[in-house]
Amino acid sequence: MDKTFCPKVSVIMPAYNASDYLAEAIDSVLAQTYPNIEILVINDGSRDDGATERVALSYGDKIRYFAKENGGVSSALNLGIDNMTGEYFSWLSHDDAYTKDKIEVQVASLEKAKSKNTVSLCSHIFIDKDSKPITAHKAITPAKEGCLMDAKEALFFMLNHGSYNGCAFLIPKEVFASGIRFREDLRYSQDMLMWTHIFLNGSPVLYTPAESVLSRIHAAQQTQTKRALLRHDSLEIAKEIANDLAEQSNSEYPLLYAYAKRNATLNNKEAYAFAKAVAKEHKLFSLTQKLSLFGVSLYGAVRPMIRRLYYRIFIKTKTQ
Repeated sequence: MDKTFCPKVSVIMPAYNASDYLAEAIDSVLAQTYPNIEILVINDGSRDDGATERVALSYGDKIRYFAKENGGVSSALNLGIDNMTGEYFSWLSHDDAYTKDKIEVQVASLEKAKSKNTVSLCSHIFIDKDSKPITAHKAITPAKEGCLMDAKEALFFMLNHGSYNGCAFLIPKEVFASGIRFREDLRYSQDMLMWTHIFLNGSPVLYTPAESVLSRIHAAQQTQTKRALLRHDSLEIAKEIANDLAEQSNSEYPLLYAYAKRNATLNNKEAYAFAKAVAKEHKLFSLTQKLSLFGVSLYGAVRPMIRRLYYRIFIKTKTQ
């Protein structure tokens, strides 16, 4: 990349009870080949007798440290956005890491794009608690590698395949200029809501296939969510975006249909019903789409039972 083009990149690192992996995460940013980076570590009310704070403060002026009451990842990210001094936002979870050229590759890609609202997205791999690759887990990535996807294409892909890895983005600060922030009252899928708003606002995505994020899977994570809370958040998100998805849907990218289908698959009944009501209002779904959604909703209803049965029979058998 052009070494004369080095806008500052702000890496925002929410940290909660993070002492086990925080140093590894910070070190991966300090080891970047890109020369102009600031690191903001946001201690989100950790309850570990000061262990997280001690790790963070051991880096002195190499980082900017903020301590706040516990409010969740969204509140920590918003605090970082409000205090960042860089021209680009990059998120790093305290238990993940970057490859050494993550920032350089993404800044270079955006330099070529020459657009203030284009966001960069790289790929990622999964690692275990010992930082070893987990080959059983595969990252879901856009089909077109190394290309510029327009906003609707990027959104349609996400609605069909699940949310992008938030740590794989590099986002111009300009994107947040309108006041858009992570919604703090939601605990699940608030990142997906943020990306939806960014795409609805017209930001295209420049995708680079480099596996530049090491996304850790370990026992301490909250991998199992309470179903009632998840469904509550899904409905709140539906209320916020369903009408916008309807207005921006077209024959090439039926956004609301894809959104309704995903909620039907996941058995998010309230969000699915809300999406259907909005579609009826806008006269969107064809008879074929309605029949397809009906079938998907039936599958979504029995899917949890199928999964439980699978784990009881096959997983138990394998471990005996």
